[in-house]
Amino acid sequence: MGAAQGRAEIEPLAFRVRPLAGECFESWLHRLAARHETTRKALFSHLGIETALATCDLASLADGTADVGCQSL
Repeated sequence: MGAAQGRAEIEPLAFRVRPLAGECFESWLHRLAARHETTRKALFSHLGIETALATCDLASLADGTADVGCQSL
């Protein structure tokens, strides 16, 4: 069962933004949103990702050291 099952198909993003060599995830995510002239929150919404995560440091969440505002997510 896919995550998108039960809701409309997600439209692909207009621009591909490849990570630069050695670039951290947060930097790439910032460039991705900027390239689409939108906010992280709007980008997450479009992709069907919980918008509360848009304010989190997702790289820290990945290593188990949750950002203070995101510990309850």
